[in-house]
Amino acid sequence: MNFRSSMESNVYRYLTWCHPDIKLCEFEPHLFTQRDGLPYGVNYLPDFRCTLHNGKQVYIEVKGVMDKRSQRVLAVMKMYRPDVRIEVIDDKIYQVIKKKFSKIIPGWE
Repeated sequence: MNFRSSMESNVYRYLTWCHPDIKLCEFEPHLFTQRDGLPYGVNYLPDFRCTLHNGKQVYIEVKGVMDKRSQRVLAVMKMYRPDVRIEVIDDKIYQVIKKKFSKIIPGWE
């Protein structure tokens, strides 16, 4: 897979290596658009879609910096698609993951 950053590639490693409840982890599998119930002109491409063994799905957004556009898009998703579960891994959470797992997860960048 070609990730946009080492942070994304490391989060992928973390999700697939440390979460046995995840059956499948896909990188940028779905672009949410007006067809998905969002307002015209708003598009959202989550970084990962994780399908759990029980069939539920969780989207993971990796954000080193949470800019205003990202805040707006996530707010729109929450308002128009409250059925879609989105978890954000920001720099603070990433640093905790990195400290705990970077030495033990193979291929950590």
